[in-house]
Amino acid sequence: MEIALAMFSSESYADVTIQEIARRVGVAHSLIYYYFESKEKLFHAAVLHALDGVMTQYDLLTSQHEDPIDLLNDWFEINVKMAGPLRSLVRIMFEFSGTNGRRTPPFVERLIRRFYEFERRTITNCIRKGVQNGMLTCEAPERLAVFVSRGIDGIFYGSIVRQNTDIAAEIRDLKANLWRLLEYDPGA
Repeated sequence: MEIALAMFSSESYADVTIQEIARRVGVAHSLIYYYFESKEKLFHAAVLHALDGVMTQYDLLTSQHEDPIDLLNDWFEINVKMAGPLRSLVRIMFEFSGTNGRRTPPFVERLIRRFYEFERRTITNCIRKGVQNGMLTCEAPERLAVFVSRGIDGIFYGSIVRQNTDIAAEIRDLKANLWRLLEYDPGA
């Protein structure tokens, strides 16, 4: 799955072949066809596997924290730790975003929508809880959550265009700017 995802995210869908995936994995291509009837089914499984992995990490993270500041800090950190799969998913979403005449498969659209709803809801709830606890200042938590979500997207899209992007440094900058907007001093 990981090799297939890496290939689908670094090459165009049309250029990826089951034979090349099998060669890189070190198995006969017939073995891949045994488990996946087609390249499309393998593509779907690889994307689903990556999204499930990311969502599992996010679910685990949100279940571990009561403190909104700790959760936001770890939210940014998990984006750094999961940078590989996230960058691959962003690259795939970009390829299927309507460019090249392709449409995102409906199941991928649903998963992506679920991912973004979860991300925005989590960030919104953290900001709202921080405001209620007197730790943060914000008049529009939902709008700020969308801003943060788009900032994270921008970092990953930017890393595709600018190959030498330091995702960890970009995420740290985004987090520092969020703290300023929320009038929060992490050193206090």
